[in-house]
Amino acid sequence: MSTQTPTEKPVEKENNGTVNGHIPEIPEVIPDEQPSEKPAKTGVQLSDFFFTDGTKAHYKGEGNEFAELDIEVVQVNKHYFVVYENNGGSYLRKIYKVEEHKIITLEEQPVDFEQPLPTLNEIVAMQPIGVYLEEPFTEGAKFGDWTIVQTEDAVETPYKTFEKAIVVEMKEENFVNRKYFVQGYGEVKRESIMNMGEGEFVVTSSLESIAK
Repeated sequence: MSTQTPTEKPVEKENNGTVNGHIPEIPEVIPDEQPSEKPAKTGVQLSDFFFTDGTKAHYKGEGNEFAELDIEVVQVNKHYFVVYENNGGSYLRKIYKVEEHKIITLEEQPVDFEQPLPTLNEIVAMQPIGVYLEEPFTEGAKFGDWTIVQTEDAVETPYKTFEKAIVVEMKEENFVNRKYFVQGYGEVKRESIMNMGEGEFVVTSSLESIAK
């Protein structure tokens, strides 16, 4: 005697939102109450802390002959920026990746003037060597060896006076390094202060001009 397997009745969804004449039960959604480790969103685009693609900028130097800088910015895509920096003694290439809450440094090394830019695949394969800037932008926040010491500082440069600079600081026993970041521009000033025993020796590079 042969047996027949009962055929399942297909599920029919009606126009009124019911299934086979019954309103389906909606499972209760329980929100995840685990605290997030990510910094709170500030509404700031971290890519705004670089000059736009193709920008060339000159920095006035004071304190030693290598404080004067010329930089050029290349934006590879929305995540990757390359900054070429020439101080008259060396020609540096710095490659950065913009993530959701921080900017990481992928490369910082001397290169030849004619050396081609790495391919996108080569850049993507690079490993982080440090953190350039990180949220939250609150006084006392730390990343790597740096501490945010001001978030709305007025900083004077030959180009203009900026009213709301983020100042990050790295301190050692006999010296202090500072960087001044302004949204829409990037790094507008850097400062090194060395304790020489009988006084301080200060070296600064300050934004003087911008060109395309």
